[in-house]
Order: sequence, then structure tokens, then C-alpha cells
Amino acid sequence: MNILLNFFPVQSGGGQQVASSFLKIIAKNDFGHKWFVFTGEGSELDVLAKKVLPEENILSVRYSYLARYTNNKLLTNFSSRHHIDMVYNYAIVLPLPKIPQVVRTVYSNLYFPEIKFWNSYPKTEQVKKKLIDYFRLKGTLKADGLIFENESMLERAVSLFHYSRDRVKYIEPSVSYFDESQTNSEFDKLRQISVFKILYLSSWHLNKNITVLPLVAKMLKESGVSVKFILSLEANNPNLEVHLMAVITALEVSEYFEFIGKVKAIHVHQVVKACDAMILLSKLECFSSNVIEAFYFKKPLIIADEPWSRAACGNAAIYVQRDNPEDIKNKITTLIQHTGQSEEMIALGSIRLKEFNTPEEKVLKQVEFLEYIYGKF
Repeated sequence: MNILLNFFPVQSGGGQQVASSFLKIIAKNDFGHKWFVFTGEGSELDVLAKKVLPEENILSVRYSYLARYTNNKLLTNFSSRHHIDMVYNYAIVLPLPKIPQVVRTVYSNLYFPEIKFWNSYPKTEQVKKKLIDYFRLKGTLKADGLIFENESMLERAVSLFHYSRDRVKYIEPSVSYFDESQTNSEFDKLRQISVFKILYLSSWHLNKNITVLPLVAKMLKESGVSVKFILSLEANNPNLEVHLMAVITALEVSEYFEFIGKVKAIHVHQVVKACDAMILLSKLECFSSNVIEAFYFKKPLIIADEPWSRAACGNAAIYVQRDNPEDIKNKITTLIQHTGQSEEMIALGSIRLKEFNTPEEKVLKQVEFLEYIYGKF
């Protein structure tokens, strides 16, 4: 088959790491197919695609949210010229109705409408987000097949939306493919920080509950416990001013935070290895790359006590009440003061990691499902 990978909407976060890993693997093993990529012009994935695939196999378009829906003619011409047989989307389906399409669906809130995912946003923003979700769900369910990394989401797709069970597939996550020779000198400074470093590797989203960290820092400071929260955010991002920066300033805990900006997928390994622990406080996730990265790089993981995280981590994480800064403070203090707990979490994480796919196994299973859907189509 000639398979088009729709990576156009993937600009940051765990999806970028997963997509990068996919590209690196098919560059070494094409699994008997010819691969094409649709990317945002100049994006990290665009740069990588041009390194590992022939340039004529790549369609690059300047990224904008609107551009996701306005490239019909370009896509039609590209798919016709290259005789595309199948599209694998890391987003909703493309406007190519005569070609079978599979979606890797990761927006967990679509499948749990009872969770008021956007309620912490202003009313006008809530309306905007819910409208996007409406079209996102509609564009997902149009797919000929769906791939999930979370079994409960798969079951919800079948029970809530009556999606055909013989066109869905659960594929266990895997660690991304890391080339540890790729480093950024800007991140070398992390190793010079002498206090306990806790990494929150995430873009900005209220679901991530990063806003609780200043309160945690205040309590740690009052207890005489020094840590540094390493955040992959830009300190001068205007969206953070009210929610985060103003609170950090008001509570006088700026020394507890280090803002390192967006971390490219190729540098994730460097940042994780430079820190002492990872933290993730999401209310809801499909699956987070942070989980496997913590296990793979042998870092204890502090994580919100939620059904999705229990399913992902088993007994290999330190669970906290995500909205309770005192509980988070206490768990961090115990982790720092009792090295045995860190060693136990690392050992349990290594055991848990063996239950997931290798990067190659995960890509193979996705390719097999694409072949299966193409056969049904």
C-alpha cells in the first residue's frame, strides 16, 4: 500500500514524540509499504520527515488551526498523484472520501462527557472548546478504523457512539525511540541545579493542574524542604500570567521554579535524565508519554490518583490527590527524605515497562491494523 501519515496537526507534546518514533522506525523498516507524510511546514516532524523519507513523499503546508480544514485541493492532488491507498491520521479524518482512513484517537474527554473537562475555563472559552470537541468527535467517528491506547476509551466508543467493534483496536503504548546523541546545550544547566528536581514535561492546559504547584511550593518552603519544579513552559507566555506567574510571585516561591521552554522530542531524553523525579497531575488522559518515560529513564513518578493513571501505572507510581496541595507536599517530602521509596518505584517501573510494547512492536501492530482495515474496505 501507499500510506499517507497525517501528522499535520501534531505540533507538540506526547503526540510529537510518538509520531517521531513512528517515522524513525519506518525509515529502517517499511513493512512492505510505501510511506508519505503530511506535515506542518518547518515543524519538528517536517524536518525529521525530510531526513528519513524522499522529499517528494512529503506534503508540507504552513500550519494554522484553520489550515487543517482548508487544504482539500492540495490533499486531493497529492493523494491522486501518489496513488494513496490508506490514510493514518494523528487527528480527525482528512477530506479524502474515497480513501480508507484510520484515526489514532487520543482525546480522552470525548469519550467521558460526564467529566466537565472545560469547566475551569471562562464561559466564552468553554463554548469554543466544546465546539472544537463536537467537530473533533464527528471527524473521528467518520474513520473506517480507530486505534486506542486506552481500553476504557475503546469501550466507550463502542457503547456510547455505537462504533463497530470489529473496526477498533487497542494497542499498548510504548516508549518512544530516543537517539541519545541528540542534545541541547541549553539543558546542560539542569545538571547544575543541586536541589531535588521534579520535572513536569507538558504543554499548558488547565487539565494538567500545573496551577496547584505554587501552593505546593509554598508548603514545602514553610517546611524547609527545597525542590525545583522544572516546567517545559515559557515563563513569558501571556496565557500563564494570571493562572501561574502571578501566584508564584504573590506566594514568593519563584526560587522553586525553573522554566525551560518547549522541549523538542529529540531532547526529551536529556531533560528527563537530568531530573530526579517526574510529576503528572492530569484529571484525564488517554495515555501519557510521561508514564513510560519515567519508567524507561528510571525516575520515580508522582501522579494524580485517577482511574486512567491507576490503569497505566499499576503499583509503579506515587499517587496523590491532585487538588490537595498538602497531600502532594507530603508525598514529595517523603520521596526526598526516604531514598528507599525512590528505589522501590524505579524497580516497579522497570517491571511495569516490560508489559508495554517496544517501539517496533507498536508500529508493527499499527501497520497490521491498517492492512486489516484496508482489506475490509
